Amino acid sequence: MLDHMAGYGWGSEAERVVGDLLALTREVEPGLVAADDAVRLAELFARGERVCGFLQDVLAKRAERCAAWRRDGFRSPEEWFARMAGISIGVAREQLELAAQVAEQPDIAQAGAPR
Repeated sequence: MLDHMAGYGWGSEAERVVGDLLALTREVEPGLVAADDAVRLAELFARGERVCGFLQDVLAKRAERCAAWRRDGFRSPEEWFARMAGISIGVAREQLELAAQVAEQPDIAQAGAPR
């Protein structure tokens, strides 16, 4: 899926990380996790969710700008993003608009990127 990003060297790595997370969802047994570990891991995964959301939004904006969504027959980038992300078209529109603002302001992009 991300092999076209091979020039950046992280497309395959992103696929591996997502695959590892999917495997973890099949293996986790919450009742066996110590309370302190559960707190620490919940915080870690909240951070991961913000990181993934940031990357999803800025890359979706790139897909919108190059009209890659048309290949799959979608009528609009918002329709494509909504279907892909499992969100409403209105939320997709808002996220794409926010990603555009971030892309236009490099300082905001750096500040908005999760750490």
